Amino acid sequence: MRAQSIEFKGFASGETDFAQRYARYHPGSAERAELDAAVADIAGIVDAGSTGSSFVAIAIVGFSDRNDSAALSCDDRRRSESNASLTRADSAFAWLKDAVTAQLTTSWSDWPNDSDRVTWIMVPTGAAVLAHDPPANEAHRAENRRVKFVFSFFWG
Repeated sequence: MRAQSIEFKGFASGETDFAQRYARYHPGSAERAELDAAVADIAGIVDAGSTGSSFVAIAIVGFSDRNDSAALSCDDRRRSESNASLTRADSAFAWLKDAVTAQLTTSWSDWPNDSDRVTWIMVPTGAAVLAHDPPANEAHRAENRRVKFVFSFFWG
């Protein structure tokens, strides 16, 4: 088994599009290289289908910074934080689905749901798990706004 956690930090305030955040990471960065390798590994597992004995568990975790807007109620701020983290996770999962599909040599219309070799979950955390609590500046806030991919590869 190989467990791997890859975190992409630095979303701008209100930004939820993972493809844009991925594109801004330096092409030679460790995060991009690790994620690209994981995509290739997932594509190989999906392509092997039921004849293969390997499988992968995927968790995509979305994070938000605190919404400190005084104009919003406490419940509205929490709802905003939860929505931002869910939208980030959803966008990252859409990116992952497209990236894996682009590498498949077999035709899978919906590999995340059709493959018996893949299981996945999205986890929106809202602002419950901050990298910087409390954030002291905008750089800290940007690091609080992030996406984490967690892969567990089981090789047969």
